[in-house]
Amino acid sequence: MADSRATSRVVYILLVNLLLCLHIRGKRTLKFVSLKTHNRTLPVWATPEVYDKLTEFRNFDLRADFSDRARNKLHGGPLLGAIVNNMTQAIEGTLPDRRLKLVMYSAHDATVASLLSALGTFNYIHPSYCACVMVELHQEDSGEFVTEVWYRNDSGHDPYLLTVPGCPNPCSYQQFLNVTKDSIVTGREKECELRIVDMLTRRTSIIVVGVVLVIILFVVVVIWIYVRRSRRSHQHSQNLISEENISLTSTNDDENEAETL
Repeated sequence: MADSRATSRVVYILLVNLLLCLHIRGKRTLKFVSLKTHNRTLPVWATPEVYDKLTEFRNFDLRADFSDRARNKLHGGPLLGAIVNNMTQAIEGTLPDRRLKLVMYSAHDATVASLLSALGTFNYIHPSYCACVMVELHQEDSGEFVTEVWYRNDSGHDPYLLTVPGCPNPCSYQQFLNVTKDSIVTGREKECELRIVDMLTRRTSIIVVGVVLVIILFVVVVIWIYVRRSRRSHQHSQNLISEENISLTSTNDDENEAETL
């Protein structure tokens, strides 16, 4: 009996793992997380064990996506570059509107993870609902500008002050630029190593494809006409040969009849 229960439990765990693997990015998994977050009624199969396993898989998925520095640069580099550009303009007084004090971006959890990864501060825990990254620029009494990065992933707790690698708090803005410059995308085409075809606009691509198809169709038609004419010419030659053979046969028959007479 005990062995039977152990076997059933192993089978159950394997099935749960398989289910989570199949739906880790699916709507059912997202719906499950959403229901639990908002304290809604969960399905019967949604036990605490399943949720813990789901959380484990989601975090593993994030680690797989954001564990490579080059990928982090391409994922979060554009947004980090925009933030740095805004702060640089604020320091230089070149903002389009000098009254601007706050820039807000609305994004998905993957964007939050991308930005934290580009900053080197991501802990590979899936960002919760309403998670917020705050990159602040302050001017000290001495006139020096310093940067602080805060992360709020729990509405019941104050934001956490993050430490960017190589930039201990308080982090001067110049030091912040130095440690983040390698995480900012400066040339998308070069960074992604895009080919010429990838850089073509959609309309140009459609035109090119259309021209190629027309050329292929033209070649096919020419080959078809050539083959058809060749067959007709060959058939015509065969007919001529047949007629000549018939004519020669008739002539020989006439000659034979004349000799007989």
